[in-house]
Amino acid sequence: MALTVQVPEDYGYVVLTAAASFVLTNYASLMVGGLRKAARLPYPNAYFPRDVAEKDPKAHAFNCGQRAQTNTMENYTPVVLALLIAGLSFPRASAALGAAWIVSRFLYMGGYARDQMGNAGKGRSIGLWGFLPHFALQGLAFWTGFTMIRSS
Repeated sequence: MALTVQVPEDYGYVVLTAAASFVLTNYASLMVGGLRKAARLPYPNAYFPRDVAEKDPKAHAFNCGQRAQTNTMENYTPVVLALLIAGLSFPRASAALGAAWIVSRFLYMGGYARDQMGNAGKGRSIGLWGFLPHFALQGLAFWTGFTMIRSS
């Protein structure tokens, strides 16, 4: 038995939000590239060793920025996938949650990269609320799948 999926009329909001996330990933790459250049860390090194970063503010800023970008990319695929799935049933709510997540990640990355030495990465806390829309999107995605199964 086949299940026909109809894309809701408002699904364009979901697509636009997913496309807006490209700005986030580009920003992350450019931010880390600038921090790498300022700190003079050669490729392929992913991070400065701890003893160097504890003494050099530029090395510390790079490590924080690199970690912020990595954490964002670790969460990126699940969030965008949940956005696209949840948007099939809840297009406007999903788009709003996706946009909130994007804003939270800009704040998270910026706060983390500007964190002061000895602050244990606390600058990132300005964007930690982004897990709320993240988990909400996952819940809506599960609900969308459940209703698809139930209706078949």
